[in-house]
Amino acid sequence: MASLPADHPALEKFAGKMKFPPPVAELIGFDLIALEPGLARFELQTDERHANPMGTLHGGILCDIADVAMGMAYASNLHQENPSPPLS
Repeated sequence: MASLPADHPALEKFAGKMKFPPPVAELIGFDLIALEPGLARFELQTDERHANPMGTLHGGILCDIADVAMGMAYASNLHQENPSPPLS
């Protein structure tokens, strides 16, 4: 897997605001492979540690990847000067 390096220009916006790579990515073993405004793409090479009792990919693993991907895609669209979404 070719992961984006921590000093990749697309990640500058997150510098000092969030840990990269996300701790859950290190725990589960997935890598960020693309980041653009509104898009974050991760990749995971699965093995037996990712399996549920039936031997297929555990749904929680998919949820973790989706959570991080959606969060980073959303955050990539936030403004530098106002990183929090407005409440209305």
